[in-house]
Amino acid sequence: MNVFRFLLIFLGLTVYLTSCSDGSGSSSSSLSMSGRITDAANKTVGLNRISLQGNKSTIMSTTADNRGNYSMETKENLPRGIYQFAVGSKGVTFVLNGEDNHITIDGNYNNIDKYNFKMTGSEATEHQIYAFNNMINDKWPREQIIKYMSEHEDGLVALQTGLAFMMRSPEDYAELKKISDKIKSDIRGTPYATEFTELIKYYDQQAAMAAGEASSPGSQFNVSIGDPAPEIALPNPDGEVLRLSDLKGQVVLLDFWASWCGPCRRANPGVVEIYNKYKDQGFTVFSVSLDRNGQKNAWVQAIEQDKLSWKWHVSDLKFWQSEPAQVYGVRAIPATFLLDREGIIRKLNPRNNLEEALLEIL
Repeated sequence: MNVFRFLLIFLGLTVYLTSCSDGSGSSSSSLSMSGRITDAANKTVGLNRISLQGNKSTIMSTTADNRGNYSMETKENLPRGIYQFAVGSKGVTFVLNGEDNHITIDGNYNNIDKYNFKMTGSEATEHQIYAFNNMINDKWPREQIIKYMSEHEDGLVALQTGLAFMMRSPEDYAELKKISDKIKSDIRGTPYATEFTELIKYYDQQAAMAAGEASSPGSQFNVSIGDPAPEIALPNPDGEVLRLSDLKGQVVLLDFWASWCGPCRRANPGVVEIYNKYKDQGFTVFSVSLDRNGQKNAWVQAIEQDKLSWKWHVSDLKFWQSEPAQVYGVRAIPATFLLDREGIIRKLNPRNNLEEALLEIL
């Protein structure tokens, strides 16, 4: 069951948040940023606050000149938190302690999402950039990542590291949970505290569900492997009704998700990667959103932010009362079903091994 999909949210691809004061006694300050990102001429450059739930708060933004130079400033008092430096469609995230006044970031647009850039003005963050560069480029073995996460004195850095690099498997999640008390203590009184508690609760539930699924595969759903996929006919954001049955002849990942679902948003980059790799071989995605009534804009924005470029996006905006969710027996998201070219369900929740499962059918 792929609830432990490698989370690329912290590569700056799409997950965002609103943060408040952290209650730790740390001071906060206004911030200016400048530098040069080569090959980023006339691209938007910005700084966002991000959270574990998928909300976005833009702190400041500007447009780079024709040489990639940028300069921007905010008078807002920035609390300690997790922030994203975004350039064009790319970005990286890191923790700022709320005490920095001026930061410079220089690099090349093509390499920035690999944490391959020079940063000055925030010594603690510079160390984190160095560490994340080693992790994302596979220079550090798993044991060294665990050591960095477990021994880091800043709970936010430990949390960000765990979510970005230690959620590939139940065993990885167990390492993050080992230090959950330390993280909770360090982020007490911040918006992250409630979000982290909810995240731990969610993954504990999913782990228990996965254990039950191992003894009775698929028992949590109302459908089983070998069943024809029940029809889904719902409107897309433009009001056009799209039907799952229209995709017969293609291999389809039926994906139940929502803009408010942090685990869904963190799993989306992996789905996007597989889609882009196999879309020309007859693979596509049919996404059913469990967003609420009144959240249409959040749904549309999440599609854009997460670069879910397939056309098959539908929702009745009924939250957990979503009719397809009721039919399929979806009680937790993300939930996925892999359908063959005849519309038959072949895999249940194949997120951890999606590519392998897909190749069996393609």
